[in-house]
Amino acid sequence: MCIDQTMQNMKGLVKMKKSKLITVVCICALSLSACSKQNVTDAADISDTSVSSEQTTDIISEESNTDNTEPAETESAAETASYEELQKIIDEAVPPEINITENSTAEEIMEAGKNAAFYFGEKVDRFFEYGVDYNWKIDYDNDSEAPFWKILGFYIDKATDYYVPMDSGEIKQFLIDYIGLTEKGYEELREISPSHYKDVDGDIYLASGDGGQAGTLGSYITDYVINDDGSVTYNCLLKAKADSGYEDEIFSFTIVGTDGVWRLDGCTSCEYFCHGFVGFESDLEALLNRPDIPYDEVMNLLNCRNYILNVIYTDTLPFDTAAKKITIDGMDYYPVSAAKYDQWDEWEEYVKSVYTDEAAEFYLNDKKIINIDGKTYTNDGGKGDPLSSDFTYEIVSGDSENAVLIITNTDNFSDEPVETEITLKLTPDGWRIDTF
Repeated sequence: MCIDQTMQNMKGLVKMKKSKLITVVCICALSLSACSKQNVTDAADISDTSVSSEQTTDIISEESNTDNTEPAETESAAETASYEELQKIIDEAVPPEINITENSTAEEIMEAGKNAAFYFGEKVDRFFEYGVDYNWKIDYDNDSEAPFWKILGFYIDKATDYYVPMDSGEIKQFLIDYIGLTEKGYEELREISPSHYKDVDGDIYLASGDGGQAGTLGSYITDYVINDDGSVTYNCLLKAKADSGYEDEIFSFTIVGTDGVWRLDGCTSCEYFCHGFVGFESDLEALLNRPDIPYDEVMNLLNCRNYILNVIYTDTLPFDTAAKKITIDGMDYYPVSAAKYDQWDEWEEYVKSVYTDEAAEFYLNDKKIINIDGKTYTNDGGKGDPLSSDFTYEIVSGDSENAVLIITNTDNFSDEPVETEITLKLTPDGWRIDTF
């Protein structure tokens, strides 16, 4: 089934953090039925789909009980790589666009703060908020007075069984270089992190605890102050969800520039800094007004869309080459052998359960798959697909009856991201794709 295939593909790849409620605001509030017909959920041969999400470890604190989950990596067989491999990751990090001068307008300074918050917030979240990300290699220390994990090194991107071993000094320098911290920023983040760090004979040990914050909507900048040393402190508000039991929280972060390079010089709450930063209050308002379409419903529609586009433009439905062909306008057609789509009304019903009537007619009138006396016929023409089957999506605008999505694939030839805009429309039968 289409939705079952999607969820099977996603199982184990996506683990959403409680605190990322801004994502939940975007995609998880209604309980509609998009591909409501059985044909929708029966779509086969859909490629695996991956979605970009942050992964976190389950956490414990010094005060918590010691019934801890197993560490992510404990095997000793993982191979090691050189620090030069890790340096590539540092060198390839793209810093935020920050250009603040004495002539900058208030709007430019605020926009620079937004760019800084998105960049540094994500990096701080990954390495300081609730312990290390899955890219750290860690090992359990049974001799510790509390359940701490020893940080052994950092996995490089090329494979999960290759990592760069690091001592505490190298770990510190890596975080400073990769995130873009000052010395003060590093020490302050480590001190205020919800996780607990300790140095033992040149090694760093970590213990962490689940911070929750499931009742928050996101943080945004309220104003800024230019300090005497030229650094800029941005005051922010973490907005609580109504009737969630959480309170709005005020915090700040500071950036400082040296020779045009801006670094994070600290923040008063690395926990709040990471919780779904949205930019400005207007961004939060726009976000709350976007349609709340459940994630699995959107993925179902998009996967079914991929299947339809694939059989029309890239491949085709299974057909019987031994059957007598029918030639129309110089094109040879064979009867479809797939049991669920050999009858035209079955194929028509499936396409209309994914697309609006107007968009469905566009695909049903394509010369690749046609209706001959109530039977489904296809020709065997096909071509390669320049785009990867893996994709991510974002709802960028809309209301209760319409939605605009940006789908991001990868170009198979250049490895560059390719963005495609599609629209969804709420019909009496549920959400349908309205783009063709």
